[in-house]
Amino acid sequence: MKNIQQIQKEARSESMNKWIGRLESETEFDADGSSPTERMEDIIAQIKAAMQQTGIEAPLNELIEKAFEQGVQAGFARALSKFCKGAIKARKVPNEDEWVLSTLSTQYQITAKLPTASNEDHRATVRIKLADHGFE
Repeated sequence: MKNIQQIQKEARSESMNKWIGRLESETEFDADGSSPTERMEDIIAQIKAAMQQTGIEAPLNELIEKAFEQGVQAGFARALSKFCKGAIKARKVPNEDEWVLSTLSTQYQITAKLPTASNEDHRATVRIKLADHGFE
């Protein structure tokens, strides 16, 4: 009879073998090794080597940076617009040297086009809960 540790090890191996098989069938990688862990480590090494050979790291980093910049710019512009229109108000804290922001809204939604690795646009929507950012 198998103990719980053997059953857990087999379950993890079965799951890992499933992913190794999928990686092998959907890519040109072939895993070498005598255990599922060794085979997964081998595929990871092959993926890293392929990424370095194809020079994919720089374009992916550029894509991430563009998406980040676009998100920051759009978010700041949206917040400034809400402030200018009066939807977000600032008030001074009595007897303190600080200001707080307040609004009647509980959340805002921003939709934007984001760059993708395939140089196509992807529409994404983010919902911002104002309570998560210190609004009363």
